[in-house]
Amino acid sequence: MSKAIGLVTCRAYELGEVKSVVRDEKRLKPHDAVAWMRSLLSGVDEPVPLYWLVVVSMLEQGRGVHRYFMARDHSRWLIEMTPGVRKQAPGRLSHPIQGENMSDARRTGWPGGSPPVAQNVDMARPHLIGAAGTGMWPLGVFLRAAGHTVSGSDLAWSGHDTENVEGASCVVYSTAVDAMNPLLAAARRRGVPAVHRAQALDLALDALNWTGVSGTHGKTSTTAMLAHILRETGADPSWIVGGRPSGMAAAHCGGGLAGVAEVDESDRSMLLTRPFFALVTNLDDDHTENYGGGSGLLDTVEAWARRANSVVVCADDVGGSALATALRLGRSRVLTYGTGGDTDVTIKETRSLRDATAVTLGDGVRFLLPVPGPEQALNSVGAIAAASLYGIDTSAAAEALETFAGVERRLTVTPLAGDVAVLDSYAHHPTAIAADLAVAAASGRVVLAFQPSGHERIVRLAERIADATRAADELVLLPPHSHRDTPTDHLVAYLRRHHPRLTVVADAAEATARLAELARPGDTIVTMGTGDVAGLTPRLLLAKRASATT
Repeated sequence: MSKAIGLVTCRAYELGEVKSVVRDEKRLKPHDAVAWMRSLLSGVDEPVPLYWLVVVSMLEQGRGVHRYFMARDHSRWLIEMTPGVRKQAPGRLSHPIQGENMSDARRTGWPGGSPPVAQNVDMARPHLIGAAGTGMWPLGVFLRAAGHTVSGSDLAWSGHDTENVEGASCVVYSTAVDAMNPLLAAARRRGVPAVHRAQALDLALDALNWTGVSGTHGKTSTTAMLAHILRETGADPSWIVGGRPSGMAAAHCGGGLAGVAEVDESDRSMLLTRPFFALVTNLDDDHTENYGGGSGLLDTVEAWARRANSVVVCADDVGGSALATALRLGRSRVLTYGTGGDTDVTIKETRSLRDATAVTLGDGVRFLLPVPGPEQALNSVGAIAAASLYGIDTSAAAEALETFAGVERRLTVTPLAGDVAVLDSYAHHPTAIAADLAVAAASGRVVLAFQPSGHERIVRLAERIADATRAADELVLLPPHSHRDTPTDHLVAYLRRHHPRLTVVADAAEATARLAELARPGDTIVTMGTGDVAGLTPRLLLAKRASATT
């Protein structure tokens, strides 16, 4: 519990009936703990740092028992109790996963209901809806390489023609596909099974000892890193990565039994998968449009991870540490990694370079990761820890990572003229925004082009997003990348408080022109976000070439 992520204020807490208390994995009698709990939680008027007091409540189905994870002074407790009455004044009790001053959000559960499981699925001839998507495209590549006859459609291509369902053994869709999609309707009329992408992923990898990689940040990079380690050490693995790794395909069907795939935690679809091993990079404040303001994200990831033979968890963030504690108390086999000395695989030191990171592990192993930033170093150690489950020793895994070429838009560096570099970042959550900008700022002046995304994220985390961009010397704000009409006036207002040199632009073309005006020799231009901001790097390259020839 080494990171404080905010302050929590509360004054009174009615405890209810205590069922049991576990302190550092040793069970205590409830009577011995009640006085301590009351003194800790009742009558607290001053703010309490979250690394002292971490509360993650989970309701066990059918038992009416809440489970609370708490941490103070690097000790951990698990408390089981029947629900009491919580009294709060003057503010709300901040949830460690859901962030500061969370209002009660709607609990939507699985969008549209419980995770749907298709029965009697024949994957011989699947048709993929939204086949150009970052998750669907590599799945299609893998299925085709595995010998399936695959077809696909996407609005970005020719649209959704219902004739595409003809001859399909099933249709595969993602949560982003509307329930009234014409292809889904046509499949229902014809009796063709509709399979969620997560279930199709599980079916595709069913014969393998595969690792499912999930977490709020870093899962794409970590998945690619583990695939690279397995490939370089001779495992001939299969992999499915929700991005575009450099130097390797996004998906591959290997001849060995090892495999790795990215698993999406955002919408509970992960519960449709059952990987042999599980790796969780972190659990941060996100996806409240699907989980509401409670502990649904932690509940879901815990339920998913319990199915695995072994679980690798990063213990550096509050959510990951709470997950590791819960899994161990449930007698799951857990392997932790991080910067803390009590982890199984430990980072002793990192040294950041402009386009790489020097990493030293606790056992003395050193390697140069060709990707910048301590967060990427942390991801690499997660991949090393997971590789050990396949019998790959630390030094061999670390050596393999020295030839890892990165993943597009995950801190990829492109040089421009005049000693200006473009650092391309997929970051869109405040935690990732701050981490990637810290990497850029270490090299000097930063000019940031930022495109916010996600209606719920922009509305709820506007102030934190603005604060996370502090490291930028110049800020160019693009219109949001969102599926809904998202209000941004409040975000702009917060940004102006931190950035008197804020420029709001109408589109990518205007952003390109403004970045070219602002950049000075030695600067780092950061293109950050999930939408068409991704196209700014080639635009800047073209603009520089055009200016050089005039």
